Amino acid sequence: MELDFTSDVVEKLVLRRALTDKEWLGTLSGVFDRRWFKTRYLSTTLSLVLRFYDKYGKAPSAPVVAAMAKKYAEHHPEDQFSEAGANALVQEALASGLDVDDEVVGANIREFVRKNAFSASLMDSIDLLSGADSERDSEKYRQIVDSCLEKFDRVQRMAFGDSDLGLDYFDKA
Repeated sequence: MELDFTSDVVEKLVLRRALTDKEWLGTLSGVFDRRWFKTRYLSTTLSLVLRFYDKYGKAPSAPVVAAMAKKYAEHHPEDQFSEAGANALVQEALASGLDVDDEVVGANIREFVRKNAFSASLMDSIDLLSGADSERDSEKYRQIVDSCLEKFDRVQRMAFGDSDLGLDYFDKA
């Protein structure tokens, strides 16, 4: 499926969904990888949101994200990350009022995550395989490929709140 929106729009939609949908945030928490995002600022902000969720089981409010961003910026000055920038990004994501059906937004987010997760998984495997030159061991290669496929399968099984389990498949036929 081709995305209906540009990556930067979908990235903000991911952040908005993470801040407003606890169930979806829980699903994302298990598979998130910062490399999916072209906007490093956004990936760092989303990492903070997920860290809060993992610790407290809920999405943080915008002021909490700003406070976490301030602490992160103090501990990682090399990232050129700021509380003001994270706050502006959160406000922009929350205000992004695309007048599009939630199903369309969800489909775009799922496709974005699947494509980027698959790409990251393949890149990991390529890195591992190229680093395995000194040990040309078929068992090691098999483990690397299995790891890649396992990561991809985990992403493919993500539901992101889809409620249609296909139980009425034969009724629809």
